[in-house]
Amino acid sequence: METFEERIEALTGLSLTSSSNPSQENITTFLTDGAREVSIRISMLKPAESAKFTKTSEDNSNSGIELKGTLISAVREHDSASILRPCEEILPNDRYSATNPSSLKYRSKYNPGYYVLNGKIFCLPISSGSGNNGFLVTQTSMPDVFYNSVDIQDFPTDYVSLVTLYASCKALLSKLGALNGTLPSDLTIPDVPVLPVLDIANFDVVSDTTFALDDNNDLSIDLSFGNVNYDTLADIPQVPVFNKPVFNAPTFPTIENLVLPQPDILTVTPSFTTPDVASVNIVNQVPPIYTAPTISGVAELTGLDQLGTEDLIDVAGESTDFGKWFSTLGHFIEDEEDMELATAQIQKISTYIQAYTAQVQNNFNKFQEQTTAYQNEIQKEIQQAQINAQESQQEANLLLQKENQQYAAELNNYSAKISKYQAEVGAVIQAWQSDEYGVKFNEWTQDYNAKLQVYNVDLQAETARATNDFQLWNTEVQTSLQQFTSEAKADSDAEQTNATTLSANVNKLNANLQRYALETQKTTAANGERIQRYGAEVQTYTTEFGASLQNYQAKIEKIKTEYQWYFGQYQALMSEYNGSFGIQAQKQQGGQ
Repeated sequence: METFEERIEALTGLSLTSSSNPSQENITTFLTDGAREVSIRISMLKPAESAKFTKTSEDNSNSGIELKGTLISAVREHDSASILRPCEEILPNDRYSATNPSSLKYRSKYNPGYYVLNGKIFCLPISSGSGNNGFLVTQTSMPDVFYNSVDIQDFPTDYVSLVTLYASCKALLSKLGALNGTLPSDLTIPDVPVLPVLDIANFDVVSDTTFALDDNNDLSIDLSFGNVNYDTLADIPQVPVFNKPVFNAPTFPTIENLVLPQPDILTVTPSFTTPDVASVNIVNQVPPIYTAPTISGVAELTGLDQLGTEDLIDVAGESTDFGKWFSTLGHFIEDEEDMELATAQIQKISTYIQAYTAQVQNNFNKFQEQTTAYQNEIQKEIQQAQINAQESQQEANLLLQKENQQYAAELNNYSAKISKYQAEVGAVIQAWQSDEYGVKFNEWTQDYNAKLQVYNVDLQAETARATNDFQLWNTEVQTSLQQFTSEAKADSDAEQTNATTLSANVNKLNANLQRYALETQKTTAANGERIQRYGAEVQTYTTEFGASLQNYQAKIEKIKTEYQWYFGQYQALMSEYNGSFGIQAQKQQGGQ
């Protein structure tokens, strides 16, 4: 047999765990509340069914019985399990006096009493397990129903399904409230790519040589060797300068943050009023008491235990003392042996007994009349109580219907606000993309690409110019060096050695120029890679932002769809739950 948890999951589509919302602990609370509400409402609609919601407990040790529901009856065994004496309620303050035989408040086995103290009910005389003197209490059952149970103890099977419906409705309400907390609070925007830093090729072309560059960037060469001063190299042209183009990247625009509107979320917590059953009461009626005819005198009419000479009728005034009639009759028969007087005395006694019997019948007839009147009054009160109960139930149904309609209106309003909020978010995002992010980012991209294109053109032109100038300069230097070398051959070996050193420095200078050209190419290639990688990052940023936006909108749409489904299921189950009580009311009216 399915547990309550499995039945509720089948009705609501929820997956219940110890940490879900609602949780298994919440389901236990909903089931327990539902069992109590169903018992109250069914008892109001069909009072004859109230006995099905009762539980009888027995106390045999004077430990008391916990009072959870409405007390139906309290009886005490009288030396037998088949003899049950009704207990009347007494005040807790009178519990001692009720055990004192000398007190007017004394309670015996024939008229036991009960009192309520600290949430428990006790009887007097106290209950005992020996001698069949137990205390039995019948009260409306208030069972604790757990999520993993399959049935409800002391609860009619016919109405268990209503408890499941009640708990299912409460679970759906809890789920609807929990959906508020699942709304995305903000749109996640990825980090904007950082503009790359471009390198500049810096290389010392006169490194490892004896040459130097003066303030005008002219090549300075010491041509004094020994005692001879050669002027042949004085006309060497100025060393060409590579004027690196300056790339002034445009400043990345300040894009205002995307500010989403705050959702106007309703608090979807219903408040349903439970009808006050205690407002339907039966007016207390005092039952009639049979009054036996009274006989004045010192003893009962049939009292024969006080026979003696003192009980004889000695004077005329004692002729009405019925306590002496039988002793006098015995005196006539046993002592006087006067049968005439004995016969007259017997006739006197017989006549009185006939009169007493007639009075007993008369009193009994009056008692019967009073009993009939009492029963008629009780029946009127019962009928009036049933009318009051029906009116109370109708008022409760109307109130519940009104509150249910109000709550349904609040839920519909909540759903409308979610749709409105979704539209507002979409409009704000679209406006931000078109007016803020799109415009500024596109303008910056176009400006950046244009300046980068100009920079690349200038860099290529300057590289070509510098390379050509270096080649021309190198040719002129080689020519001058050759002339200088040939003129220096006629000089001493020392000058020849200096010329060789000069030639080596020139070769180093040429090698440095080539290395500088290669470094410039590598730097240009690295800058190109950085720019290309930055473009890819911008594309990735655009893709991620679009995906984040779609995910945000999908979450809102998913929550909206879940909300509509759960709300529709709640309305269907609540309608079935309330409709079941309407059917019970129709059955009750048909039975009357």
